[in-house]
Order: sequence, then C-alpha cells, then structure tokens
Amino acid sequence: YVTLNAKAACLAGIIAHECAHKLYLDFDGIQEAHKKMELGYIFEGISDNVPLTPDEQYWRQSLETAMQTPAFRNVLITIYHQLDNIVADAHDEASLCRDYNGIGVKGLKFSTGNVGLGATFHSHRTYAASCSLS
Repeated sequence: YVTLNAKAACLAGIIAHECAHKLYLDFDGIQEAHKKMELGYIFEGISDNVPLTPDEQYWRQSLETAMQTPAFRNVLITIYHQLDNIVADAHDEASLCRDYNGIGVKGLKFSTGNVGLGATFHSHRTYAASCSLS
C-alpha cells in the first residue's frame, strides 16, 4: 500500500464485503441446496412440468445419473460452491453499493479495483489520498 489511507480503504472494503454477505446472502438456502446435492439431488424443486428441449432432457438425465456417483457428486458440489460464491459476491457487493454509501462502499470499490477489476494504480493512489479516515 502506498499510504495509510490506501490500507484503511482496502480494510474497509474487506469488512464491507463480509457485511454485504450478512445483509444479502441467503445462508439457509445455500446450506439447503448443499445438503440436497450431498444426497444426490441436483434439480430438487424444479418442476418436471417445465418443457425441455431434447438436449436439455439428455443433460438433465445425464447429470441426475452422474450425481449417484459419489466422486462426481463431490466434484459437482465443489464447482457449484465456487460458482455460487462468484455470483453471490457480485450480487452482494452491488446491492451494498446500491443501498449504502460511506467509507465501506468507497473501500469496497477501491479494493476491488486493486485486484484488476477497476481503474489503474495511479487512480487508486489519487483516490486513496482523497479518502479521509475522519
């Protein structure tokens, strides 16, 4: 970090990120989906009355069959968890930025930019210099 303000902004962003999960993430729903997948269900709760193309029917049946193999099920659960986390991060951070303002949101935008998702390093230094901790 170039300055103390840059470090403080990043720390505020990390805290804001975790707070966003607490505010917006459906932990019970994620835990329920995980438990169902551990039991071998992948389309639990999706109506069988939804019309599927022949390709969709083939892949649905193939996945349902593959879910009965513990090794495949564990791999799919891991992939599901990673994808769910990516989507949840984007959703929760965007929701926080929409609903709130202040150092946490500024820090979130600053720290996200520092991992290559935002502006250039020079603009981070300019932004960090403008962040006041008071």
